[in-house]
Amino acid sequence: MYVCGDKVTLRSVKLSDANIITKWKKDHFIKHMALDHDSKITLKNQRNDIKQAIESHNQIYLMITPNNGTDPIGYIRLNWMDNRKTIAWLRFALGEARGKGFGKDALSALLKHLFLSGLHRIEAETYEYNEKSINLLKYLGFKIEGVKRKAHFDGNNYRDILVFGLLKEDFI
Repeated sequence: MYVCGDKVTLRSVKLSDANIITKWKKDHFIKHMALDHDSKITLKNQRNDIKQAIESHNQIYLMITPNNGTDPIGYIRLNWMDNRKTIAWLRFALGEARGKGFGKDALSALLKHLFLSGLHRIEAETYEYNEKSINLLKYLGFKIEGVKRKAHFDGNNYRDILVFGLLKEDFI
């Protein structure tokens, strides 16, 4: 699968991407903003995760590459929540290229492609303190639909998880 935005191209993940994904997920910032504090990230488990994603009919795993470069700068994952593939759950992360509009461009391009292809609804979750993701989701039209109270342990405290949803008619 390939999707192009103004700044980025999205392509299907490959096993060779495991090294960079492992590096990103071990980064303190990404781990704090998107993973459990005690997540064990290894090259082996990332390879296994990619292999399962490639073989699955229930998810899409894409790498974000800037149009002026060849090295990936982030990823987007979708898990289908229904058999008709009209409702999806979204996850995304950027490596060191945060704050330059790449995430906004990547998600905008993918959402447009998916909604034009039959997607009805997409959901996302983020920790209450991840202001960049909260602002990006709101910019894209996502609405806060709920709060999972004190559902994430950050290593010191239990924190809320915000639940977002976006409908096709709110985006297109």
